[in-house]
Amino acid sequence: ITVDHGKPIEWAKQAFHDLNVFGIKPNPTLAIFMDYRDPMNKIAKDIADRFFAGRVETQSRQVSVRTDNLFTMAALRLFVVCFAAGTAGVANATRPLGIEDPSELERAIDGWLNVLISALPGEGLASRRSIFTVPPMMAALGAAGHEGVDATWLTDLASDRDALLPNGDLVWDGIAGKRARQTQVDEDGREHPSLAVGGPKEYIHSCFRALAEQDTFEFRRARPKLFA
Repeated sequence: ITVDHGKPIEWAKQAFHDLNVFGIKPNPTLAIFMDYRDPMNKIAKDIADRFFAGRVETQSRQVSVRTDNLFTMAALRLFVVCFAAGTAGVANATRPLGIEDPSELERAIDGWLNVLISALPGEGLASRRSIFTVPPMMAALGAAGHEGVDATWLTDLASDRDALLPNGDLVWDGIAGKRARQTQVDEDGREHPSLAVGGPKEYIHSCFRALAEQDTFEFRRARPKLFA
């Protein structure tokens, strides 16, 4: 709180105008990193230190291609929230979420992350090339922990975010994002399509179906080796 006194009414009116019209709200990632009262933020920061030390973006809205960071603090917080509340947690991406025992929740999340590190194929949660580090999939992985999804269901997933089906289509197109307009070039100089990752609110449910709902199109498409 800032208190100014002894100023004329005109100054107060101008201050009101300037603060409300020209004030810039900080981006969610920075705001979360600075908030120590919200238990969900604290848990996200604690697991960032334990599991992803030095690889979580704490300043910018997006992860820069010039860094080795995996995801933003906002994406990690959403993982925590969805672990606590399921897919419905996506509506509380930045809002406080009341929980009875933060320490118990944190212990459960630690256990689920250890399961994911062991079960996820490919580079798992260790690379930005992996589909599992994109925001909608991070949120869905949190929700999968909330629902107690069998970890053996995760081992056969296509792990590369730009993984291709035998017909050349992107595995995760329509599940975690859409096909990008630009193509990528591999080491042999061949062009391949790439995925433009979507937002958690739009794609958390399709990602969750790919992880955990066996009778869905998404579940089968995400496992091309099993459902060729």
